[in-house]
Amino acid sequence: MVAGCIIAGGVGARFGSSIPKQFFEVRGKPIIAYTMERFNESPDIDCFDVVSLAGFTETVYDLAKRHGIGKLREVIPGGNSFGESVRNGVYGLKEACADDDIFVMHMAVAPLVSDDVIHDLVCVCKERGNAFSAVPSYMCMCEKTGEGFSEKYLDRESVYALNTPQAVRYGKVLELYERAALEGHDLEQRTHLSTLMLDMKERIFFSKSSPINIKITTMEDVELFRAFLHYKEMREVR
Repeated sequence: MVAGCIIAGGVGARFGSSIPKQFFEVRGKPIIAYTMERFNESPDIDCFDVVSLAGFTETVYDLAKRHGIGKLREVIPGGNSFGESVRNGVYGLKEACADDDIFVMHMAVAPLVSDDVIHDLVCVCKERGNAFSAVPSYMCMCEKTGEGFSEKYLDRESVYALNTPQAVRYGKVLELYERAALEGHDLEQRTHLSTLMLDMKERIFFSKSSPINIKITTMEDVELFRAFLHYKEMREVR
């Protein structure tokens, strides 16, 4: 089984809206609804949970009902950080998942994830035990070595940008968070599954991503998302 987990626990402080950005409407539908539709339509995802900000649980259930999202299994309370929310999502699947099942984590504010990206992620995870969607750097890279300047060039061939979705065999990701608790790892400092795994000396494997698979962080990102939806609509009309 492949069990998804959509993280929707953030408040979106940088977004500049009166409501959390995952519930901000674009063309009459909240961003999170688009993301849930992508998981619902993916042939590689069997079911998924949503880890939600407090006070929005019923909103998520209502959106699933309104948009015919039948793969939603449960809405789980979020934590105080992204890392804690992922941990809550992992623990929330204890009764549903076997060790060999695949746990797929994705951000609610990344609604343009494609079937191809999800499929490659699941295939790499089945073969290697984990998979992290990533894109190589196509730009010149440097390391910030002082305030407003750099004195060190980075070889772009060695730099990858990690994205979501991310996948780990369920037994492994459960063991990872249980070990993190015993070893005292701070999930507020290590907010992402990837950084936690690397801190704990785990090797991570790349799967493909796409520059289109953007994370919506600002209102400018909303405009890009809106433009993509319009472009897709025009292509379908043709």
